[in-house]
Amino acid sequence: MTSTRKDRYRARQQKLTVLREHRDETAQYCVPLPEKKNGEISTHPIHDTLDQFTEAHRSLITAATTPVSVSSADANALILDIRSRWDHQQMDVLVRSCRNSVLSSVVGPFGLGSFVALLDKDGGPVDTVHNARAGVYATDEEKQKYANLEAYDSTLYHKHEDYIAQNRINSDKLAKGTLVDQYSNTVFDPAARKDEQSKPNLDHTYAAANIHADPGRVLAELNGPDLANQMSNLNATNASVNKSKRARTAEEFSDYLESTADRRELRIRELQQTERTLTDQERKELTKLEKLGQCDPEEIIRAERSAKADIDQRINTSYYGGKKFLGQLAQTSVKEAGKMGLQQAFGLLLVEFFSASFDEISDAYKHGFRDSLKGERFFDALRVRLSRVSSRVAAKWKDALLAFRDGALSGFLSNLVTVLMNMLFTTAKRTVRVIREGILSIIKAVKVALFPPEGMREGEAADAAMKLIATGAVVSLGVLAEEAVEKSIALFLNSTVPLLAPYASTVSAVIVGAMTGIASALVVFGLDSLDIFGVNERKQHEDVMRSLDQLIIECDRNLTSSYDVEMNRNGVILARLQGQ
Repeated sequence: MTSTRKDRYRARQQKLTVLREHRDETAQYCVPLPEKKNGEISTHPIHDTLDQFTEAHRSLITAATTPVSVSSADANALILDIRSRWDHQQMDVLVRSCRNSVLSSVVGPFGLGSFVALLDKDGGPVDTVHNARAGVYATDEEKQKYANLEAYDSTLYHKHEDYIAQNRINSDKLAKGTLVDQYSNTVFDPAARKDEQSKPNLDHTYAAANIHADPGRVLAELNGPDLANQMSNLNATNASVNKSKRARTAEEFSDYLESTADRRELRIRELQQTERTLTDQERKELTKLEKLGQCDPEEIIRAERSAKADIDQRINTSYYGGKKFLGQLAQTSVKEAGKMGLQQAFGLLLVEFFSASFDEISDAYKHGFRDSLKGERFFDALRVRLSRVSSRVAAKWKDALLAFRDGALSGFLSNLVTVLMNMLFTTAKRTVRVIREGILSIIKAVKVALFPPEGMREGEAADAAMKLIATGAVVSLGVLAEEAVEKSIALFLNSTVPLLAPYASTVSAVIVGAMTGIASALVVFGLDSLDIFGVNERKQHEDVMRSLDQLIIECDRNLTSSYDVEMNRNGVILARLQGQ
């Protein structure tokens, strides 16, 4: 029993005590007995008062002692009725959620988000080595720099000091008989230095011409000859292989060796089996074919991969650790943070503006434009309604600041993620939007899960986070589907109403935004129905208990009122007795 009820019972008890005291005070009065006059019994007026008093107490005692019985069926029916009201409320919530979700989607990712996305480009906002090699540039400056690349000059690469130094080392090894052909794993004969086909050459395993033309090297602003003449890229092989390989990559050279193997074997047998003495030209040809046959394609590929890995590491370290890249990354991250922050803040205010406007339109339709405002004149009514809309929008300024903060963080992180992804593969324009919206959903979900609002339980926080991620996924799918929808609408308008074809993107944004909003609301409703964390069941139970408590309070209030009425009547009766 709550303290309030205890207080009420104490008050009643005290009132009963007062009544008993009044009753004791009336005991001194002598109530005359009934008299007989002319054969009839005459009563004193006080007898009527006593009869009323007795009857009132008898009815009170009867009412107080009558047992109250409630069957299980009655209790279940009451609870089912309360639950049905809850279900109706949830459907109303779903309708309002659909409206708000549609507004948020049309205004947010498919409205303002589309305008923000106009500045997006394939490959993201920052130049990366991978994108440059794919011919995708974020800045015209870097694109133009590569377009103006000077022609390849073999002399610069083969007269480099590191190239000359390694040639000296190989000459010493050749004289000692320890120089090994990297691609065939055979030791050079010191006498081979005089044979044009067999003598050792110093090969740029990853061709110097390819290094010179590498967009990644140009982007990192590294010197080509320095990069090409790293130790791992300088390997000894015979002149026949070096001249045949030229600027081919290892894969291309291996394919060449495989495709010409049968023809080379046939020619080798022809030259070896001839009974006449070979000409100098034929001898050189035979030596060349034999040297090519000794090559190990797998070793050539392994050597190039090792050399290229060292070259790429140097390029990546130099570029991604340099001021140019970090400065561009910082600049674009701040820019993306500002764009996304403004999108979220302004979008929230726009959604509130449209919601308030729709509410005013609905009120005007149901109750009249002026009738609901005490019959004000048209312009006065219009001013009042616009004032109410602006007041609702202005009241959201704190939420707008929070939305700007979350949006700015999302824009900053999405830019970082986009750049990281473009280091590995080239992202499309719409992928950038998907990343942006997806990270915003993740940020909101993490924020709710780790820092739930005051009074929110852990299960409720997890449920809210799951819904945020789910709606973010729906929005991302909507962004990906927007291009296909836009093409279909453009094709339809071109064939039916050509004048409206330029508005295909706007129409698609509205349609996809509306469908995405409805889908988001239905996904949330579906998750509520699944109730993975038991949140909805708990809320329904709490609503039922609140309704039952309210019924108890109302019944108790009614009983108290009836009790007070009867006690007042008894007080009146006692007062009449005392006055007799």
